[in-house]
Amino acid sequence: AAELDMPALALTDHDNLCGAVKFNAQARKAGIKPIQGVEVTLDNGHHLTLLARNPEGYRNLCRMLTAAHLKNPRRHPRVSLGNLRDHAGGLIALSGCRKGEIPHCLLLGNYEEAYRVASIYLGIWGPQDFYLEMQGSYLPGDIQLNASLEQLARQLGVGVVASNNVHCASPDDFKVHDVLSCVRALVRVDDVNPDRPLNAENYLKTSREMELLFKEYP
Repeated sequence: AAELDMPALALTDHDNLCGAVKFNAQARKAGIKPIQGVEVTLDNGHHLTLLARNPEGYRNLCRMLTAAHLKNPRRHPRVSLGNLRDHAGGLIALSGCRKGEIPHCLLLGNYEEAYRVASIYLGIWGPQDFYLEMQGSYLPGDIQLNASLEQLARQLGVGVVASNNVHCASPDDFKVHDVLSCVRALVRVDDVNPDRPLNAENYLKTSREMELLFKEYP
């Protein structure tokens, strides 16, 4: 990120903040603003991306995750809607990747349900702290999904952000990342599994690459 002249970077691990301290130290050492975040798993299994905008937000992430782990079976933390509401302060919420509930509904063609869910999050965070998140990973349906997200954002009166869903530093790291994903999922490298990356696009893209990827949404 420093080599690409990026001013800030967010770490959003799944359901934990275990990398926060090391990430903070390394980012500051590299002259980058660290943004602490997390990709939580909700009660329904969908994902939601949360970013701390200040110390209050970081404290709320810690409290939210503590409750998610203590109130659910080991290694299966879940964040309830009530938990989100109780610890919403100081946080920015993004609608998430394809595993987010809003993109999931849109990919199924259920615009009304996507609107209903987005309205709930908008009610929790307001238009200043809730955004619909676009991603461009060259997956089937991406073009229509982003068009639907933009339409939904206009209808709700909220902003849209283009995010880079980074899982590895460069495309060269894809094979190692895929193997590690197989290890985590306990599957062989010749097995099909939804937890495996579908292509090598989840790397840290340059600003120019992102501009080209989202040229229809400047």
